[in-house]
Amino acid sequence: MFRESMKMAWASLLANKMRSLLTMLGIIVGIGSVIAIVGVGDGAKNLIMDEFEGVGTSSVIISARSSEAEQQDMITVVDIEEMRNLESVRLVTPSVSGFGYIHQHTRESNLMFYGVDQDYPQFISMDIISGRAFTPTELASRQPIALIERTSAEKLVGNSDPVGEIVEISSGGRRQTVTIEGVVETSASSFMSMAPDTGNGEEMPITLYIPLQAAQELISDRDYFSMILVMSDNPNMVEETGNQVIRLLEANHNNSDKNIYNKRNVTDLLDQANRIIGIVTTAISAIAALSLLVGGIGVMNIMLVSVTERTKEIGIRKALGATTGDIMFQFMTESVIVTFLGGVIGVVIGLVTSELLGNLLGFEAKVGITVILVALIFSSSVGLFFGIYPARKASLLHPIDALRNE
Repeated sequence: MFRESMKMAWASLLANKMRSLLTMLGIIVGIGSVIAIVGVGDGAKNLIMDEFEGVGTSSVIISARSSEAEQQDMITVVDIEEMRNLESVRLVTPSVSGFGYIHQHTRESNLMFYGVDQDYPQFISMDIISGRAFTPTELASRQPIALIERTSAEKLVGNSDPVGEIVEISSGGRRQTVTIEGVVETSASSFMSMAPDTGNGEEMPITLYIPLQAAQELISDRDYFSMILVMSDNPNMVEETGNQVIRLLEANHNNSDKNIYNKRNVTDLLDQANRIIGIVTTAISAIAALSLLVGGIGVMNIMLVSVTERTKEIGIRKALGATTGDIMFQFMTESVIVTFLGGVIGVVIGLVTSELLGNLLGFEAKVGITVILVALIFSSSVGLFFGIYPARKASLLHPIDALRNE
């Protein structure tokens, strides 16, 4: 009976190819959208986890609240040296960054620059692609040199090697002439490579790394910091290490009553990023699920039309001995085949779409076999659920009434 029902179901679908394809459309769109969204979402999660691993889960960010802090509350070089003497602290590096412009010949581009010291590469992985890294002497002084991030190098000079290129950088009216000594791949490179234009004709800024003192001079020649990165000596004591650093700062600046300093664990930032991606993925998937609902209703409507068109066939089959269960099984089979095939096509389209989006955004989309199986089972379930009513209506037709109506 099963084989016969399958043959009849296939014959019915092939006899109405265009109608069958249009019936599948809602299922294809829904399943394809969900697969693509899940693939891109999981790929983005994996990318974020990889990049945060480059920063290190033993790190904590300490910052002075900009709305509350005054200049005397800012973190000083003396504070940093005392932090390095804390037993739970492994490394400390100031965080200095700013925006400006990079001038090359007659071209001017937006610039994002970071001031780095000898400990900075321990927090943000920096792999030299070409050229060389800073020497300890260069990091300890204000040398007119810079490292350029990989994707920024491609924007600045295309396929040429930027090492040895002399450029002028400016910020807030201050200018420096620097020589690019190397190209680096950093923990942020993947994010930068997938960042599109801002929409107003401006590209993402060129990213340079310059010695800490040079960055301080370029910003405002200040000798204090609003943010630092602290690496705990024990990954299980990151929270306590952050608290110790804050207590030291409050003692040094006598401002414990102001709640000036804030700490953020890298793990917390990772969880927050994953949470946001999860919410967005769920919200868009819910919208895509509406396509499945619409597709299911479409399947039910088409099957009802099919029942009406095949009243004579149903009457003849019943007159020849087909049972109510046989008729119901046949129409249920047709409904499930339609939605299953729609699910298969949707999965293929979703996989291709997620791969294309991943390549466009600069990371590898991930779609697990479990997601694919669940999608196919769900699409078949849609056919099963929405096929019940038409199948039951067909199975309850009396053969005499069916033949009389024809």
